[in-house]
Amino acid sequence: LDSDTEESCTTYNILKVARHLYEWSADAGLADFFERALLNGMMGNQNRLNPNMTRFIYMLPLGGVVRKPWSDSNRGFPCCWGTLSEQFSKLGDSIMFRSPENDVLYVNFFASASLDWPERGYTVSLDAGAFPASMTSTGTIKIEHVSRRDNEAWTLMVRVPYWALSGRNAATLNGRILPVSTPGSYLKVGPRVWVVGDIVSFHFPMTLHFEQLDDTRTEWKGVGSILYGPLMLAAVGPHVSDRLAIENVSNLNAYIQRNSTDKLSFTVPGRALCADGPQELVPFNTVVEEEYAVYFHTKPNKVPVIDAGSPSITTEPSAWSMSGSSKTVPSSAGYDIRTGNPHQTGLAELDSPIMDKAHYITGFKFGYSYVSGYGRDPSTSGRGANFSLILGSCRDLSSAATLLYASPELVDYPYDKCRAWPSCYSPEVSAEVKDLKVATSQPLRLALKFQNNDRNLQIHLPLNVSLSWSNGAVTKISVGHRVKPHDYPVEAVEPWGNNDDGVIGDRTIFL
Repeated sequence: LDSDTEESCTTYNILKVARHLYEWSADAGLADFFERALLNGMMGNQNRLNPNMTRFIYMLPLGGVVRKPWSDSNRGFPCCWGTLSEQFSKLGDSIMFRSPENDVLYVNFFASASLDWPERGYTVSLDAGAFPASMTSTGTIKIEHVSRRDNEAWTLMVRVPYWALSGRNAATLNGRILPVSTPGSYLKVGPRVWVVGDIVSFHFPMTLHFEQLDDTRTEWKGVGSILYGPLMLAAVGPHVSDRLAIENVSNLNAYIQRNSTDKLSFTVPGRALCADGPQELVPFNTVVEEEYAVYFHTKPNKVPVIDAGSPSITTEPSAWSMSGSSKTVPSSAGYDIRTGNPHQTGLAELDSPIMDKAHYITGFKFGYSYVSGYGRDPSTSGRGANFSLILGSCRDLSSAATLLYASPELVDYPYDKCRAWPSCYSPEVSAEVKDLKVATSQPLRLALKFQNNDRNLQIHLPLNVSLSWSNGAVTKISVGHRVKPHDYPVEAVEPWGNNDDGVIGDRTIFL
């Protein structure tokens, strides 16, 4: 569960498998899966806001606080560009199905469409324009035209989705109330001889539900996703957190409020110490450029405040958040921060606030060792990546931040040629600043900001930072890697792969 969790091609292929299996079985469960995978895993993978270029996503990030890594479709042509182009050209291919005998019509996907059914001589329309935002209607099916007079009876089957658990499902035929089947099955109407003007209306109210991450370890209890009907919800806003103040995940209505009757927007209380205000939740497939989180810690432990009385810090894994292009990867010995790919930007932030109303920061020490990427040919490698260490407001890590350290553009020690720790890495680069006077009466965040330019970096962990205080105290922070769900042994991972993120073990502070 990281910045490379879901591949567009994989989702595309499993959708094709599900569709073929459905054609053999007419299993409503397969249609439920298809709806969910299409809405959450595919529909948001094309950038609809760029007027000049179709942009796609190869790997869809799902872990932590991240952004969607858009890439231009005219730069190379990886497999996902082909599958996404095809997927968005055939969005209507699984809305309705007919039986081989042409005596049953299945309505599976709630999207407005019109069906010409020549074997039966019918034209059938589905109006689902208000789905999924409507609070009163899911869809309406209407017989628009009948071209034959010798029609025999046939049956309409409307999928009652697995998520329709409100207890308020309703359907009518020409205004007459119909009994609605159990969620995860079909509403059967007929067999009957249908005539022009026949209308079946149905409403399956959506509800909020929490899905626990498929990880049975105690530390991941209460970590999962929030869905509204089939839609995965994402937290967005000025300072997103993946920690929410939800004590009872079986009663989300007590914590989450819908903000509108005509669009899908919700509010949920946040729990991160530097993002403790309410979080906005929106359907994940509507997120384009915003930072977001989709897997949440609903019962996070409180993380400590760093102050002049903190000689050492211990905390839980979610106390750090990685965003943008930054992630942790296994190295030949331990773990590194990988800053992303060329031209990307990333951020690593400590959620534990630095706050002491009685004292201020007077100095700091910082050390790191690195290798630089994409540098096999120095004559064509371009500008090196660089980063800065900053202290900023919980709500602003931009112009108001205090710059503690700014690295030069780092181009030496290319890992394209040598990768072993410590022989191939730079000697430790040390920085020390004295005579500071940084007020901490309001909470601050310690953060690393990465700018990759034409290259990238891998910085070996742990990173050691020391803060000096006006009372003579020193706080030492050792920054290691963050433990994540679905850990796997480092020996099972090919070191240095772009998509590897094996994480295991424990450290004082987690990234």
